[in-house]
Amino acid sequence: MPYLLKYTYIIYLLFIYLNINNLFANNQLDVINTNHKFELTEDEKQWINKNKYVKFTGDPSWLPVEGFDKNNIYIGMVADYLYKIENKTGLVFNKIKPKDWNEAVNMANRKDVDIISEVVAENMVNQTMNYTKPYIQTPLVVIMKNSENHMFIDKLNLIKDKKIAYVSGYGYVEDLIKKYPKIKFYEVPTVQDGLEQVASGQIDAFIETLIVSSYNISKLGLSNLDIVGRLDLIVNIGLGVRNDNQILLNILNKAFDSITIEEQDEIIHKWIKVEMKYKINWFLILQILAFILIIITVLVYFNYKLKKTVKEKTVDLELQKAKLKEFNLNLETLVMLRTIELEKTKTEIETVHKKTKDSIEHASLIQSSLIPNNYIFEQFFTDHFSIWQPKDIVGGDIYFVEQLNENEILIIVADCTGHGVPGAFVTMLVKAIERQIVYQALQNQEVSTANLLSLFNKNIKNILNQYEEIYESYKSNVGFDGAILHFNKNTKTLKFAGAKINLYYIESADSELKTIQADRHSIGYKHSRVNYIFTEHSIILKEGTQVFITTDGYLDQIGENKKMPFGKSRFIKIIKDNFNKNCKIQKDIFIEEFNIYKGSQSQTDDITLISFKI
Repeated sequence: MPYLLKYTYIIYLLFIYLNINNLFANNQLDVINTNHKFELTEDEKQWINKNKYVKFTGDPSWLPVEGFDKNNIYIGMVADYLYKIENKTGLVFNKIKPKDWNEAVNMANRKDVDIISEVVAENMVNQTMNYTKPYIQTPLVVIMKNSENHMFIDKLNLIKDKKIAYVSGYGYVEDLIKKYPKIKFYEVPTVQDGLEQVASGQIDAFIETLIVSSYNISKLGLSNLDIVGRLDLIVNIGLGVRNDNQILLNILNKAFDSITIEEQDEIIHKWIKVEMKYKINWFLILQILAFILIIITVLVYFNYKLKKTVKEKTVDLELQKAKLKEFNLNLETLVMLRTIELEKTKTEIETVHKKTKDSIEHASLIQSSLIPNNYIFEQFFTDHFSIWQPKDIVGGDIYFVEQLNENEILIIVADCTGHGVPGAFVTMLVKAIERQIVYQALQNQEVSTANLLSLFNKNIKNILNQYEEIYESYKSNVGFDGAILHFNKNTKTLKFAGAKINLYYIESADSELKTIQADRHSIGYKHSRVNYIFTEHSIILKEGTQVFITTDGYLDQIGENKKMPFGKSRFIKIIKDNFNKNCKIQKDIFIEEFNIYKGSQSQTDDITLISFKI
């Protein structure tokens, strides 16, 4: 009964989900609890009147913490804190841009500036600077290429044979070297250099804070990098003040203490995206739960009947055998009797099997009812076709079409984990989440397909508790590869975001088939990053352009003769050779070519292929 245990486990996870009260994700940094009343002494007020302008410097390239933009304006979280301090104290910070961090440190050591933005390391001693209380805390993380399968790294000893780098001169370097004295570290001049060297393979791993690394990976578009671990080192960020200016240090500490949690949250939300708790469609969840329970109940019941029947007949056969030995009856007669009993048992088993199959086929009708009809396509496109062909009676592929208004349509394609009944369960979960996401899309004036994919990713991970570093005891690891298309028939604008499913389009029979590559990041799995930002592509479609999108089931089908996948080149050739034909004929050709290539081979995977013309 392994498959029954697996289904029961999924039910168990859903019950856990129904009892979740907090869906907020962990923030990337900690808020320092302050909120004290701001009061200055008379000496401090007089000092401000005499020394209103204060020289300040910091790291020119450490966003979102701090940095200078192309117009040499100081920006980032530290800049926002300084702005609030200016409003509270009347001080004016003269921000001086250094060439790099090392030059900023040298300026502070020479006392060319009054203040420097600095990482406050444990037991830090500096002959020229005293330090304010830390006002930002964030952990150190490990960044590596995602082309390899990495375990979760919480200690650098796990990768001690790799080339590991950090930014030269950063405040946390001393603590890092002290904790791992036997590891040979490499130095890079900036965060951007460190990330790019990992992406190009010059180094194997890079150590940086969580907020800075995640911000710059997204900003630089380094999609081949992943945050693969979190170290037990916390980076505290404060201000370094010249050690001959204790009164300025006291003023800054009082100003930081007076900044409220709400003001700090405002700064955090400006630079770091925070996950939100979404309203759950409880009615739809209960419908899905009821559907799953019905199937499990039927399977358990008929499995019980089958075991009971087999057990009874086994006992009966043993009794017949004992009678054969005891009474020495005619062998031919006993064989005939046993044959009759076996035939009867076979008939009963076949009956149980048929009832089980009928139950699954009924589930197929329920899943098929989720597939959209042609009416919505006809309102938006001149021609279209769709192929939805599960490998088994039910499958893990699904697609949805939602009309947002009279001009806009949303198409969602999902290739879920597994096929058959397990895959069908996941499609039901995806459908439940899809209804929430469509509702949220209708609340916004502009629909973002990339944001919708991110919402799918966060919801699935939260619902099934699929976090490797937190829920190691949970065995669930399901999700899907997918794509979301948004089309506006007035502007002929198509937006696309994909998770391992590409988009293809061709403008004429003489033109090349164009491909829009999806992000190489799946939805919802344990290894899927909860804050991953998907790429949104937007194109203006000319009249006559035809668009294609397919799950990997069509392309990965193994052929009878060559024992190789159908492949993308055959797929593209069918599109170009038949572009001028109507979509009904094209659909027949796609099916015919697929079946010819497959031959006597079994279908490898579920298939979904959708196409439409403008």
